[in-house]
Amino acid sequence: MPGLGDPLVRVWVMNADGSDARAHARIRSRRGAIATARCHARPVWSSDDRSVTFTVGERGSVPIVRAQVAGKGVQTVVRGERQIISASMSPSAERIAFIASEFDNPSDMFVCDWNGSNEQRLTHVNAELLSQIAMPRVERRTFDTPNGQIEGWLVRPNADGPVPLLMDIHGGPHSYHGTGFASGYFYRYVLAGRGWSVLALNPTGSGSYGKVFAHDLRGRWGKHDLPEQLAALDALIAEGIADPERLAVAGYSYGGFMTTYTIAHCERYKAAVVGAPVTNLESFYGTSDIGMWFTPWEMQGELVSNRELFRRLSLIHFVENVTTPTLILHGESDDRCPIGQGEEFFVGLLAAGKVPTQMVRYPGGSHLFIIGGRPSHRVDFGQRVVDWVECYTQANVTM
Repeated sequence: MPGLGDPLVRVWVMNADGSDARAHARIRSRRGAIATARCHARPVWSSDDRSVTFTVGERGSVPIVRAQVAGKGVQTVVRGERQIISASMSPSAERIAFIASEFDNPSDMFVCDWNGSNEQRLTHVNAELLSQIAMPRVERRTFDTPNGQIEGWLVRPNADGPVPLLMDIHGGPHSYHGTGFASGYFYRYVLAGRGWSVLALNPTGSGSYGKVFAHDLRGRWGKHDLPEQLAALDALIAEGIADPERLAVAGYSYGGFMTTYTIAHCERYKAAVVGAPVTNLESFYGTSDIGMWFTPWEMQGELVSNRELFRRLSLIHFVENVTTPTLILHGESDDRCPIGQGEEFFVGLLAAGKVPTQMVRYPGGSHLFIIGGRPSHRVDFGQRVVDWVECYTQANVTM
């Protein structure tokens, strides 16, 4: 069984009395996780009980797959550069209904046969609005890094030549960027419309690339993935896509941790936006709703026996190294990364007195307020990201 704190959720089968529980070997090794965080669909048995159909995260996409219980065969039923965010599957009717999200479309409903054929799109919910918007170009990219190849998505403006670039770091750390619409991160589209590129990477630790890749970050937060991100950045600069004098970095949750780690160990960025971060692993351990079990899993040891690592990866101890103007955005009712994490870093920046800094508190905001919180808060969040990075990169470009 996975250890306490392991965020990967795998498909298991067992007898009705609970005996003979086992993970499906092919799914465990090849794909690594059922996409529960991104899709509201339970696994469904076939009419003959020989297979199970469900969603998985695979290289940033979320397809529907079918696994043979008695063997190791797995087939992809519904595929494509998209994420299935909800599905209703009826083996008796031999039909599947699902809602899919794509880079340039928040979501629409589709139906297909049980084997994935005869797919039909039933809705065009946002057609009128999308027809009025010039959507950015989005490219799946592969980058060579000191730790091997990683993938990412480059959001590009409708312009050529070196442009300002935002490094946008995902949370988790075992979440992942992917092929769906960036709900909660509308600033990507706004920035692209204002002449920016946005790079959304899946470095070591990201989900949807299997168990080994996801677990390889444990105990190495920041130290292992920062060189990967900088290698991808260097590649885009060498290609003439990114302007090395107009770079910004932002991230939320673990991405907030990584943003603080980045600006404490690197002076390449002109602006930083830190969302709902972890900045002190010792206090996080005792105050987060997952701290007592998630943190020992990620740090590969308990606080009392591994305190040196907890402190070495707590950016509050390196706040005086920061030379990047930093904005901190945090929900006041965040139980996952409590607001004290952002407050500690903000006050540390003030005490160091080296850089412009602001902190914005969102009353009643939970950890995921940027996705499901008050619309006014979500709009404000995105606008502040855009305003901050443009201000401090001096790259107020209107296309």
